[in-house]
Amino acid sequence: MLVQRFQFNKSERTVQKLLSRLTRSAAENSLAYRQLLETTGQLRNVEAGASFESLPLIQQAWLHDVPTEGLLHRRANMGALMHAKTSGSSGMPITVYMKRSEALFRSAQIALGWRRAQRLPLNLRVADFGTRLPPENGTVHERRGSFSILRLSPLLPRTEQIGLLSRFNPHVISGPPTSLDLLAEDLLSTRQPLRSIRLVAVRGELLFPAVRARLERAFSCRVTDFYSCEEIGLVADECLETHGIYHVNTDACYLETVDEEGQPLVGREGRVVLTNLFNTTFPLLRYEIRDRAERIPPRSDGVCACGSRRPKMRLLSGREDDCIRLPNGHRVSPRAIGAAVYRASCVRQPDGSDRWLLRRFQVVQDAIDHVTIRVIPESGAFEDVERLMHSMLRTIHPDLHCDTIQVEALPFEASGKFKKVISLLEEDG
Repeated sequence: MLVQRFQFNKSERTVQKLLSRLTRSAAENSLAYRQLLETTGQLRNVEAGASFESLPLIQQAWLHDVPTEGLLHRRANMGALMHAKTSGSSGMPITVYMKRSEALFRSAQIALGWRRAQRLPLNLRVADFGTRLPPENGTVHERRGSFSILRLSPLLPRTEQIGLLSRFNPHVISGPPTSLDLLAEDLLSTRQPLRSIRLVAVRGELLFPAVRARLERAFSCRVTDFYSCEEIGLVADECLETHGIYHVNTDACYLETVDEEGQPLVGREGRVVLTNLFNTTFPLLRYEIRDRAERIPPRSDGVCACGSRRPKMRLLSGREDDCIRLPNGHRVSPRAIGAAVYRASCVRQPDGSDRWLLRRFQVVQDAIDHVTIRVIPESGAFEDVERLMHSMLRTIHPDLHCDTIQVEALPFEASGKFKKVISLLEEDG
């Protein structure tokens, strides 16, 4: 199984064999998984070779509450393990453990994703705006093999960020769209290009078309969205031909979408369920990550227009942003809400170009029929923005009302992330 776990370009047949072996390994070597399978009556079925899809779904709360020692492989040496910790934006931070070989494979998958998106040098310089804040000076400089990585806090003054980046000359700049968008604004206003950058690799938040356009103007290179999580690493990367379509990273994970009863879905929106294909130290089998997506049926020849044969999906919403519930009970994804706000604030210029009247925004639903939209508008544009926001909300639902408030700043969360759409309702559907 060692060779299969760390194999590149895994075939569908290899993935199916690996799922069966990973399941048996978890049942034999992880006390928590064995107890879960016994409780749900699945242990005998696993031992008899039952289908992988019959396994129970794993919830984040279960991972959070079960003692770490019970989750780990029985031969794991805690003191020798590496770890990755989720941001805790859901209120339940999870620490995932792995051996050094598993951590190296995880990092290699991220680097390969970047190289699929853009031709990059072997000795790579990466500037990363992490969601976890580094030490007091706001930066950490690391070397990993042929990589040189400068990690920056998004809370550093942007003049300092620009100075550090100008001296470091990164080939790749990576981070949440919000952090990179703030930097892009300053680069555009001061006309300070960072000519060394070849790829902007965004992750961790929803990427809206207006933000993508601003990043492309500021950095003058390809902008690609990477769907990732700390529990797995790189889950999927954006199709090079079609924005908003992602190819699942089948070397690292097996992705399912399921309905409310846990039944598999293709061609319809469902809950994202992930299985880690390389980490047996801290097994993750059918783990519900609290995102929603649609798996797209393959073309008849199985090849995407970009040349990839990997499965396709459309990411509809993420755990960092909430859905809005309408008075009629229907849900609207944060991606759709954000896109509507951006469209409403976009004005076509006489030369055919687009101008956005607001710099940043945050939508907060505080009642089933009311939202508050906090905006940082362009100078003198607040009245136009306010009028356009009211008009936009009426197109979504006639009984959905809003107040538009002009603010000086929109704060990051404690995790370092920024939520564009927040629901304060007790139940988010």
